[in-house]
Amino acid sequence: MTRRLIAATCAVTALISLPAFSQSNVSVYGVLDTALDFSNQGDGTLSRLQSGGAYGSRLGFRGSEDLGGGLKAIFTMEAGIGHDTGTLQQGGRLFGRQSFVGMGTPYGTLTMGRQYSPQFYVFSDSDAFGLGHAPGLMMITRTNATGGTGFILNSIANTSRLDNTIIYESPTINGFKGRALYGTKEGTLGHASGASGHYANGPLIAGVGYTQLKDGDGVGKWKALTVGGSYLIGNTKVFAGYTRDTDDSSRTPAGGGASLRFDLTNIGIQYTVSAALQLLAQVTNVQDKSSNEVGDRDSMVFGVGAKYTLSKRTTLYTSFGTIDNNNGSAYSLGGGLYTGGPVSGDARAKTLAVGMVHFF
Repeated sequence: MTRRLIAATCAVTALISLPAFSQSNVSVYGVLDTALDFSNQGDGTLSRLQSGGAYGSRLGFRGSEDLGGGLKAIFTMEAGIGHDTGTLQQGGRLFGRQSFVGMGTPYGTLTMGRQYSPQFYVFSDSDAFGLGHAPGLMMITRTNATGGTGFILNSIANTSRLDNTIIYESPTINGFKGRALYGTKEGTLGHASGASGHYANGPLIAGVGYTQLKDGDGVGKWKALTVGGSYLIGNTKVFAGYTRDTDDSSRTPAGGGASLRFDLTNIGIQYTVSAALQLLAQVTNVQDKSSNEVGDRDSMVFGVGAKYTLSKRTTLYTSFGTIDNNNGSAYSLGGGLYTGGPVSGDARAKTLAVGMVHFF
């Protein structure tokens, strides 16, 4: 896989240098993020060096070509990288984060390929930690019956990026932008659909987004809904959001199968102390409304963090998160690309991350 990534990089670099691209705009960009993760889930301390504590590490290529008359061709190819081991992410896909081509017009943009869902943009904008760090919304994980760990938001994990999709994005009108997604039925999965409305004007950012993906037999579904945003007051940005994640994928035409559902409600802040220092905090209520729930397995996540900017391209960060477990719940906290450690009993799970991110 690494040889394939190097070959692709060389090929794109060679194309950039060709005369045919003289009127085009093509850029190479990337993120390298590494975190030291220390966690305790009631069974000793787990120490790990991880790629992607705050941001997913990546290498990307982005370009556009002016076709005249208000038209332009655009593309993005983005590879997820576990740079602590040099491996590809997203199951070993070469361009697993994004891979699409499209056309921009005065009436909106149409893109086709592997892309982020409309709901995912609203989800990210509603989280003070940007979905990364120890206390981010996507970082809440749980231990299963076999002792393994996985994210509780199964639907968002399966629909945040979708293959074989067509997305229309409207022009921004008075701060409002809409997105609509349709995914074709190919391979082992069924159709995908989704839409979002996004408003950004002055200090206010707000949105609502929904995505649905059918499983292979067309009976089970992954469904994700988010409503939320942020508001800037002086040096403080306040975040609030509500997310419902429903996983009915185990249902079959013959009936049966559990419905897994988690509702998250969060309130957070980002406080800018200076041009270099930013402080973060967030509290998240986790409600387990699954059909196979036994007892009250709801819980609260408390998180704090700080980011210190060394330059426009390099930032140091740290974050701490904690979550209670009771009545057999087994929640823990991970990072931008990795799950938390296995939980022992009804322990309070605690995670500290210290890391560095470099943009290029």
